[in-house]
Amino acid sequence: MNGNSVNISVYWVEILYKIMIIESGLKNGSEWSVTLSGYTFNGQYINVTMKSENNTMVFSEPNGTYKFFVRSVGGFLAIPSNGNIYVSGSSIVKRIVFLIEYKITFLAQGLPSNVSWYVIINGNNISSNSDKIEISETNGNYSFSVVSPIYINSNMRFVANRTTGTIYSTTFQFMVTLRTEETLHLQAVGLMAVLI
Repeated sequence: MNGNSVNISVYWVEILYKIMIIESGLKNGSEWSVTLSGYTFNGQYINVTMKSENNTMVFSEPNGTYKFFVRSVGGFLAIPSNGNIYVSGSSIVKRIVFLIEYKITFLAQGLPSNVSWYVIINGNNISSNSDKIEISETNGNYSFSVVSPIYINSNMRFVANRTTGTIYSTTFQFMVTLRTEETLHLQAVGLMAVLI
């Protein structure tokens, strides 16, 4: 050095890591999409949606905590369809399986209009103020309970005489019909649907 001041520039480069999401279960060429959102360790908010017709998507993101959401695709549900991804100094691989989607429909008959009623299925509390509750699930056993009685006011209530059960389906979608006040009618749509 000759006694003169020296300026040294330091550049920081953010390191990106691969978040690889691999799907199985869809036909070749089927378009599917994933949204990744969350905060990097330095506080930057990320919200990116990617679509693909291949079975693999690759996001490049810095260290951080992210949520992912996978949309259903034409009669198929993603398992898992959402969750958390933590990036901390290395790449991440997340595997998604698409399974055939079946509709479970609960129909309420006998309730006045705009009265809320509730069904709990597999621990999820679902409400409606119309005559229908519809959810999407894959094949399997599903325990349900109908919240009863339903109080309209201090002088009026509606009661279902059967409020719990298990639905099992191997192939077909099925429908459960709820009649308030007195009876719960169950109707299977598809020969393999069974109410236990």
